[in-house]
Formats: sequence, C-alpha cells, structure tokens
Amino acid sequence: MSTRKDAKKALKKARKRAEQAADLNPIRTLGDFGIRSNHAFAAGLVALAFAGLGWLFSKNRSESGTQRTACAAAPTLFALGLALQNEER
Repeated sequence: MSTRKDAKKALKKARKRAEQAADLNPIRTLGDFGIRSNHAFAAGLVALAFAGLGWLFSKNRSESGTQRTACAAAPTLFALGLALQNEER
C-alpha cells in the first residue's frame, strides 16, 4: 500500500515541477530585469560596427575566428530585440 502512496506523491511532485518549468520564459525574465528591445537593437548595431571595424583593420591579417564571432553576435542580438519587442506588446 505504501508503494502506491509513494508513487502518487512522486507523480504529484513531478507535475508540480513540470508546471514550474512551463512558467519559465527567458525573454520575459529579461524584460523583468529592465532590458528593452531598444537595448538589444542598439547592442546589435554596436556588434555590427565592431565587426565592420574588425574587418577593416584586419584585411592583412588572418584572424577570421574573431571576425566570425562578431558577425554572429549581431544577428543574435537583433533576433533577441525582436523577441523582446513581441513580449513588450
């Protein structure tokens, strides 16, 4: 009889954890911290500018790893800005 009670108790705990996990929204959490879509868009523009400056000054060097990282950061920040903009509505 106690195994049935233990199983019910474990199922109840699992359901509670699943409900808590469903409530997690990282975009809403960023908004709660005060980060707005304008901040993400501005950071994307800054990352784009740094990528352009890095490309401009490293024409003679072969440091493509840093340049690729900077080029990948800008679209990510723009996408984050769009997600925050949808959350703000």
